[in-house]
Amino acid sequence: MKSKGLHVAYISFVTFIVVAVVSVYMAWWWHTSGSIPDLVNARTVFFRDDIPVRAVLIWREELVTSRVRGSIQYRYGSSPAVVGKGDLVGTVLRGGKSFPIYSSRKGYFVPGLDGLEGKWRYSSIWPGSASLPEPPGTLFFQDLSEIRRDRVIGKLIPQPQILRCVFYCPLTDSLSSDIDGGTVEFRLDPLGVPYRGEVRVAQRMGHTVKLYVNLPFFPAEVVARRELRLFVNGGEGRGVAVPDSAVVIRQGVRGVFVLYGNKVSFREVEGFPVDGGRFMVEAGLNPGSLVLLNGMIAQEGRIKLW
Repeated sequence: MKSKGLHVAYISFVTFIVVAVVSVYMAWWWHTSGSIPDLVNARTVFFRDDIPVRAVLIWREELVTSRVRGSIQYRYGSSPAVVGKGDLVGTVLRGGKSFPIYSSRKGYFVPGLDGLEGKWRYSSIWPGSASLPEPPGTLFFQDLSEIRRDRVIGKLIPQPQILRCVFYCPLTDSLSSDIDGGTVEFRLDPLGVPYRGEVRVAQRMGHTVKLYVNLPFFPAEVVARRELRLFVNGGEGRGVAVPDSAVVIRQGVRGVFVLYGNKVSFREVEGFPVDGGRFMVEAGLNPGSLVLLNGMIAQEGRIKLW
């Protein structure tokens, strides 16, 4: 009985020690996690303000017709093709005979229509400040489809010619300066090669500008639809990046919580969100500043770091 009692006492003592150690550790952990907040360094980064816009395209085009009715067999199938002057674009089959159709000049031959041929002009798109029209996609004709006498079998977009476009864009100081210089910089992809387009006409409307621009290229890929996505360079600069979670709005003011020594203070900032879950601070924060990662639960005052 005495041995059994000593065994129980030993087990109780060990259990007490384990509970005490765990309790002390948990108390230290909660104290430490509550005293030492998650911090991040505000880092200097260079940025480019790419403004996405929808541009409608304008070009010269002419209809291609057949002199006889029958079944049309396209040389290049139902897709746009680069052709030279005098190149065969299609053949009309009728009564065992074939009637070739040739291109009148060099350019892009499109075996289809979108219904805007002869209607889509600068004079009808530019005036006013209404939203730009949304063009339909091209309806391509099927190979060996039946056509009637003088029926349109497609269209030709002569080359070379300047591809033009019209678009609206938010007006920044940098973009305004570029416009005054006669060109705007843009990309087809935010990570792509920059291009320069010549400004033909610019109409400023408060914080927005309407632009009529010459593009420096005319790729065949654009002829199926009269619009293009552009990323206009609204300016470049240097700022300080912090995680989105560090930025909060407090009493209508956007800011972050900054640690100086052992004191946390709310600091108003100016900037904008960017990709990657980051916020670009243009004013109000210095590079290298220690910022509380989670601004939603941060509070001003002194904290215990250790």
